[in-house]
Amino acid sequence: MSKKRIGSELDALGLEVEVPDGMSVVRASVETWVGAADGSSGFEVSSTRVSHKMLEEDWHVPHPVVNCSMRVTQKGVPLTAEQRDRVAKWLRANGVDPRLVERGDIRLEWRDRGGHIGNQIICFTQFYVDEAGNRAFDERTCEAVRFERAVPQIVELEPDPAWEGWDSYLAHRSGESE
Repeated sequence: MSKKRIGSELDALGLEVEVPDGMSVVRASVETWVGAADGSSGFEVSSTRVSHKMLEEDWHVPHPVVNCSMRVTQKGVPLTAEQRDRVAKWLRANGVDPRLVERGDIRLEWRDRGGHIGNQIICFTQFYVDEAGNRAFDERTCEAVRFERAVPQIVELEPDPAWEGWDSYLAHRSGESE
């Protein structure tokens, strides 16, 4: 993967913010969606949140912290049987019972501190189960009780062999296409 400065692309978007007189921006957060330039990548996109905390107006960011979030599954987007099996195998390898994970958003999050990648965390919604292993239901809403859970990724998710964008993706990573 290569690093790319996106200042000019952000400028082209016309991002502006009103700042009261005597005040300055002390924190900025940008969410970027990365995909193939020709739009052929479909849902093969990733989300990266970049945030820099500035202590004063002229302060430079020598070691930026990049908060990264990659969507593994998305609510409403169907998975093939092979994709479901691959994700279930990955969850089990990381100590998560896939039967207890709500179908929907599963994310992998991590921090990049100046090129030093931090621990990767798997984030998802899990169903609460009682002592007998049955899903607990909220009597008021008549819905299953859920909670947000995050676990460390110990085993990486295997690449999706069905994705047809591997050639262009690998070429981009190696710097062959610009």
